[in-house]
Amino acid sequence: MEKEKIFCCSKTGKAYPDKLRCFEDMPEYLYVKGKLPDSRKKSVAIVGARRCSSYGSSQAYYFAKELSRFGIQIISGMARGVDGWAHRGALDGGGETFAVLGNGVDICYPRQNMDIYRRIPFRGGVLSEYEPQTPALPYHFPRRNRLISALADLVLVIEAGKKSGSLITVNFALEQGKTVYALPGRLGDTLSEGCNNLIFEGAGIANSVDIILDELQISEKLKLWRTQKNKKALCIIGARQIGKTTIIREFAKQEYENFIEINFILDKGAEKIFEDKLDADTIIENLTAFKMQKMEPGKTLVFLDEIQECPNARCAIKFLVEDGRFDYIESGSLLGVRYKEVPSYAVGFEEIVSMYPMNFREFLRANGVQDTTFTTLQFCYENHNEVPTVMHETLLKLFATYIVVGGMPDVVQTYVDTHDIGKVVRLQRNILELYRQDISKYSEGAEKVRIKAIFDSIASQLDDKNRRFILNRIDENGRMNRYENSFMWLSDAGVALPSYNVTEPQAPLQLNEKRNLFKLFMGDTGLLCASCMENIQFELLQGNMDVNMGSILENVFAQSIKSGGFSLNYFESKKYGELDFVIQNGLKIDLLEIKSGNDYQKHSALNKVSAVENWKFGRKIVFCKGNVEQKEEIEYFPWYMVMFYQREKEPEHYIYEVDLSGL
Repeated sequence: MEKEKIFCCSKTGKAYPDKLRCFEDMPEYLYVKGKLPDSRKKSVAIVGARRCSSYGSSQAYYFAKELSRFGIQIISGMARGVDGWAHRGALDGGGETFAVLGNGVDICYPRQNMDIYRRIPFRGGVLSEYEPQTPALPYHFPRRNRLISALADLVLVIEAGKKSGSLITVNFALEQGKTVYALPGRLGDTLSEGCNNLIFEGAGIANSVDIILDELQISEKLKLWRTQKNKKALCIIGARQIGKTTIIREFAKQEYENFIEINFILDKGAEKIFEDKLDADTIIENLTAFKMQKMEPGKTLVFLDEIQECPNARCAIKFLVEDGRFDYIESGSLLGVRYKEVPSYAVGFEEIVSMYPMNFREFLRANGVQDTTFTTLQFCYENHNEVPTVMHETLLKLFATYIVVGGMPDVVQTYVDTHDIGKVVRLQRNILELYRQDISKYSEGAEKVRIKAIFDSIASQLDDKNRRFILNRIDENGRMNRYENSFMWLSDAGVALPSYNVTEPQAPLQLNEKRNLFKLFMGDTGLLCASCMENIQFELLQGNMDVNMGSILENVFAQSIKSGGFSLNYFESKKYGELDFVIQNGLKIDLLEIKSGNDYQKHSALNKVSAVENWKFGRKIVFCKGNVEQKEEIEYFPWYMVMFYQREKEPEHYIYEVDLSGL
């Protein structure tokens, strides 16, 4: 076994999958090439016909590839047909996949899947309850199907006849309490009979990848948090009106039997729960008395909303997390702002998650754009292929619409429901007024005047030629040391996004930042358009992209880049000119230029910086109105493809051990 790199895992061992421990009749031993599935991650089993159609094979590949991009583990049986295509899709999607065999793991069966049999151990594992050298026998396969379903959170049937072996996996899944989805097929098609019958009997209809993702969980970050052992409290921060409360309520509905929500603005007297003694028992007694709701250990989520209004609650989280009986999520509109002094922050007991307005991909999904479109665009992005002309032109119009509407959930929903830009703008201006009210309520003394002055000047400052924020324009005698806290207030509140200049575009950028030179972007581009640019919405939607387009485009890219987990920086010098964005992506520095006009292949600053001998860079990208193109080392992408610009995937584990034998 050592020669074949096979290891054996016993049911009593730590490595044995937790998902199998939940059920009887699970094997005492598992034999593995590669690794076992991570029980903390979500998994989907994709099963179906061995003699599948070309439609079935393409759908198995597509669903597996797209799900794997979201970190979903793909489980299957490495059989001919659907199984094999599911494994290939997961591998090509850069995800992890696991093959459960009906024979020893040292045997590739069927032989035609030798290519994936060799690849899987490097991106997952091949596993079996049968000892090495055990041949594939007919009665082994029904038994292995119980492992496929047990290892999965959801079973997806792609194609299945009326008496397909895949239905054995479905029966095991239902007995194990797993969710089952099926791909609908044509009436009269024998390969679709099994799937259509499953749907008739109540299985979910797999008509998009989104349906599966929504079923698994609303938010990837919430999902990962839910599966953690000894979890901290989750603290979700972000600007007002970006949908924090809604997503938490939906998450609780799907994942918990009991949900207790405290809103420290709406629930009068709720702050008294956290007065006097802050030990866990007293607080929990106060909670149950205040809400008159059941709290079961391990089955209850407590949501503390607008927690900035109750500093003692923020302090008490430490004791509640240490108690460990219940899960806690905190949220509020201005958690980054010191509004009321917190006696003692629960350092080490909170996991902070930043939330942003909807990005362009989410906006497209809200407007009904189908998965097949995303698949085509992703392929074009990765392979530098031109996007089909009609699709390209439609997406440019949708991108212009996104600029006008922005990503505030209520605004997006209003647009989807009515397509009335007048209503959209009125709602955006209401949100801007709410922000101004927050400034009045949550800032202090002279700080209010300074913060309001900065906030109200963001649009006009961006409209300037170099778009750098000039303090003298709002206060002739202003000094940065007096205004610094005001800028940070807007940034911490999630309302504004600062982008700092760097002395040179080399890693680490944070050490090269010039904090006194920066651009200040609005947290949502739709709000920027609504703030003071009269009738700009009409011009943009009519395709007039030259009107103030440079500043608006930079803002929408700042918003997209920041929500993707990057820090914002730019580079400007008299010698080289200006680069719109200089992004640290892992250890590499990517150079991004945003062009609004037709001469997007003229980029002198990018050329000059690229030519510096001692400076090393990762990607050099120009986002423009043109189609996909690559000229030497410069990549040209349409604006809308910013949704595919992502952080380099970091390794899950980085094990480093010093050899002490020389001591």
